[in-house]
Amino acid sequence: MRSWWVVVLMVFAAGAGADPAPVGGMLQPVTPQPSKDRAASTGSDSLVPTADAPWNPPRAMASRRLWERAVLLPGRVASLPLSGLGYVTRRSLLYLEDSGRIPIGPQAPRVKVPGLVAFQLP
Repeated sequence: MRSWWVVVLMVFAAGAGADPAPVGGMLQPVTPQPSKDRAASTGSDSLVPTADAPWNPPRAMASRRLWERAVLLPGRVASLPLSGLGYVTRRSLLYLEDSGRIPIGPQAPRVKVPGLVAFQLP
């Protein structure tokens, strides 16, 4: 089992959420809390499902706000040369694959074709 540490972590996490040791070594009965009116106990930021209509923004939201784009601008400028290098590399490899200079699958054995001009040495 390669992920034994995940199991150990889960056991410790489950143990951390357990009740502390009982007082005097005896188990104490758990008394249920009286349930209150659900509508009265939920606030405006509660995640309890309601029958109300869902909230929708008044207009469509952009993927990023202006200040977020301003913060991310230096990273985009710094990575432009890397983007260009990736584009050139991708196009070069596609050209080499299409022209047959880089094999992309099993190839049949090639027969050596003699050249038009042959020199023979004595």
